[in-house]
Amino acid sequence: MALFGSKEKKQISKAVRSTVVRTQNVVKELQAIAKSYEVRVDTLDFNILEVQRYTRINDGTKETEWESINTDMDVGEISFKTTGSLNSGVDSDVSLHVSETDLGKDAIGTDMSVEVTEIDIDGNVGSNARVVALRATVAGQTHKTVCLKADDLDINIHKGKAYGKNIKVIRLEHGKIDGDFAIEAVAG
Repeated sequence: MALFGSKEKKQISKAVRSTVVRTQNVVKELQAIAKSYEVRVDTLDFNILEVQRYTRINDGTKETEWESINTDMDVGEISFKTTGSLNSGVDSDVSLHVSETDLGKDAIGTDMSVEVTEIDIDGNVGSNARVVALRATVAGQTHKTVCLKADDLDINIHKGKAYGKNIKVIRLEHGKIDGDFAIEAVAG
């Protein structure tokens, strides 16, 4: 709900219909709404009733309309052709499951950036990928140029860089770890 006011403190009698604002700049959008109803605004008071996060999904040929980001998402892979980078933030309450398990493909593609609250990756993480979360698991392997940051981090085969509080690695292959960790096997 938004309340439009003016310096003269006179009553504004225009009826403004309910409007869904889908923008990061709420004030700018509300000013545009007031202008479209020919209401002069000197003060603006609004309450955000519900926050939903939106993203544009790229299908490889064109950008589509804004789509809501669910708090629990399942995707086959994260790549330039499918989703692009997903950066909703570690405090967003977004949990992501990436299900690509083909050893010849990357579940998180080259140069992708993912920042969510929790992520489970069933496959591999490609070169120059960046994953930031509070909790993350990688069932496949990481490329040597990967950067993973999570408070709780479980990695099957690790070759890149990992930062966190509780890190568990099944097999470390020239990877670097910064934080409290447990390693089951080391190669190289």
